[in-house]
Amino acid sequence: MPNTTPVVDCAAVVREVLELGRNALVEVHTSGAITVGREGAKLAPMAEMAALGVKVFTDDGTGVQDDRLMRRALEYASGLGVTLAQHCEVSSLSEGTCMHEGAWSARLGLAGQPSEAEELMVMRDIALARMTGAKVHFQHLSTAGSVAMVAGARAGGLAVTAEAAPHHFTLTDACCRDYDATFKGAPASALRSRRRRGESRPG
Repeated sequence: MPNTTPVVDCAAVVREVLELGRNALVEVHTSGAITVGREGAKLAPMAEMAALGVKVFTDDGTGVQDDRLMRRALEYASGLGVTLAQHCEVSSLSEGTCMHEGAWSARLGLAGQPSEAEELMVMRDIALARMTGAKVHFQHLSTAGSVAMVAGARAGGLAVTAEAAPHHFTLTDACCRDYDATFKGAPASALRSRRRRGESRPG
């Protein structure tokens, strides 16, 4: 993944990773960053990295915030036949948060991130995928709304895919009730509210 030091945002770093992987016990592939330094300001040279075999590009950990820049990235990706993988978090809604915004965050007095912080970026990127014809993969989705939008986009013929980590569908924000940082994930709101049989309500 490009959320490494150094960031995999140019052909030289791709070559270094692939060279180091030649003697590994497993087959090594690398993804590339969408933007230089994963800073969301300038597109990385995707064509140069794609020529070296990079098939997936992502700013994992931040997500591309700028709408116009993401459109340009998808246009390039469409022409290159590569996939952009997006970490969906609108920073203006997620900055400074540490868990899902809901009854438990209110009770604990912790800054919560609304589901919409993820869903707005999923909605935007589905629209941009429709506009550009590019392939988009949504990383570690955590809300039912996001999943429903991806399912609808796929049913409409768009080349979008998604995944969720095990903790997204096995744990909830109620796990944070004892201020246990073990349950702090990324995105900050990875553990969402879900009523399950026998699950206690705050209060």
